[in-house]
Amino acid sequence: MNGPEIVQFSDAVRKAFRPNELETLLKSLNRSSYDYAVVAAPYPDQVVQIVGGANSDGWIAAFVNAVVAARPDNADVQAFLTNNPHWDPATHRAPGHPCDTLFIFGGKTFVGRSDLRKYLKKMNTPTGKKVMVVTSEHRKVGKTYSKELVDYLADHNGTPPPVFVDLDQDDYDPGKLAAEIAKQMRFTGELSKQGNQQAARWNQELVRDLIPLTNDPADTVWWIVLDGFRQRMPSEATQDFIAQLAQRIQGTSRFRLLLVNYTFRLPLAVEAWVFKDQVKPVDRAEVQEFLGKVHEQKHGAPPPVEKLEEYVTEVYNLLDENKQRWPEAADDQELLNKAVSDAADAIQG
Repeated sequence: MNGPEIVQFSDAVRKAFRPNELETLLKSLNRSSYDYAVVAAPYPDQVVQIVGGANSDGWIAAFVNAVVAARPDNADVQAFLTNNPHWDPATHRAPGHPCDTLFIFGGKTFVGRSDLRKYLKKMNTPTGKKVMVVTSEHRKVGKTYSKELVDYLADHNGTPPPVFVDLDQDDYDPGKLAAEIAKQMRFTGELSKQGNQQAARWNQELVRDLIPLTNDPADTVWWIVLDGFRQRMPSEATQDFIAQLAQRIQGTSRFRLLLVNYTFRLPLAVEAWVFKDQVKPVDRAEVQEFLGKVHEQKHGAPPPVEKLEEYVTEVYNLLDENKQRWPEAADDQELLNKAVSDAADAIQG
């Protein structure tokens, strides 16, 4: 749900259920208000906290379905469905968590990456870890593709497009990197100058400028993605800036940091509190699982075993054709993703 939908649904739930009735409903979903709401908060605020938690943790669709089933004739619930028909379980399959999406922008497939999906869900909550490092022992397996799921998640949440810097595109010292981040965040203040300071002290001031330690949930959430680190080695000063940026972000609910291809050492104060996604090439089982979900989404039931094997075989036939057409990219996962996308298009009709 986006922000306005959360507000509308929370209002409908508050009017349709007394506190004890809502708690009973939550128990039917194996949930409890105590896991999401501040006990001392007013009931309307508790409901918003519960709905927000359901949205962040990926069970909002089940919550909507349960509310509609329990109060099918309630005027406020019906008003919510009228204003948001895509959430009406009678006519549409309510969407799940955005990180579980099968497709991202431009119709691209997003196959596998179970760890990335799991970690992003947790990072999307106020109390989850805020930093993830994405690496791989393999080349061309879609590490940079991680950003596209972050783009999709941010758009779904109604937050600004992620800040993205490819450090292979320029020689980024701390000042230049901070300035680029500030530019994309539309930061209107003035960044600290180095002057006669040592790099570590200057870095500390730069991250304080960029990352204010406020936890107001109404404020904008910013995702910062730093990629590259393959063609240009960041200086020790830039590595220190990144480490201090990560440590600073850990202490706020408003920022998230994704480091792609970052293999440099982080200090213990950072290293102990980050998610680590080790990316491997997409295998046949992941392709099979993906196509099975596409079929189920289209037909309402999983495909027969024989039909699923037919889908998978077609993907690898298409992959062979793609390699012949683009031999220079034969080892690139993009060709496999294209084959899966073409097969998915055929399933969807």
